[in-house]
Order: sequence, then structure tokens, then C-alpha cells
Amino acid sequence: MKRQEHLRISKEILGLKGNPEIHKILDSLPIYLHRITHNIGFIEREIVLIWGWEGKIEAFAHILADWGLFDGVLPKKRRCKRR
Repeated sequence: MKRQEHLRISKEILGLKGNPEIHKILDSLPIYLHRITHNIGFIEREIVLIWGWEGKIEAFAHILADWGLFDGVLPKKRRCKRR
């Protein structure tokens, strides 16, 4: 899932501002090392320390989105047609 989609979930479903830095950290490692950043202990120690409980919620939502929980929940964005 793209970072913009994670931010959109944070804003539209969770009602948070959407912090791109949290998603940058969670997606910074290659996919085979996501077990490090997508770890509850990592989120509790690092994310909560820096961004507090809102960061924690956003990080858990990021992981759930990567697992496909929010697939099809958000409506597709409509693009304006140019005339």
C-alpha cells in the first residue's frame, strides 16, 4: 500500500491529522525486514515515545492496512475531467 493511502486512512477513517513520518519509518525497511518495524514492541517503544498515543493508533492502522483490513473501505477518489 502506498504512503498516500495510509495517510488517507488516518485522516478519513481514524480522524487523525495523518503523520507521514510514521509511515515513512514503518515502510523504510525492505519488505522482508518489516517484522522489525511491524512489531508491537517496536511500536510501543519507539512510536509511542516520539508521537504518543495518536502515533500508536496510526502505526497499528498502518499494519492493519498492510494486512488488507481496509481494502475497499475507502471510496475511490474522483478525478475532475478537464474540458
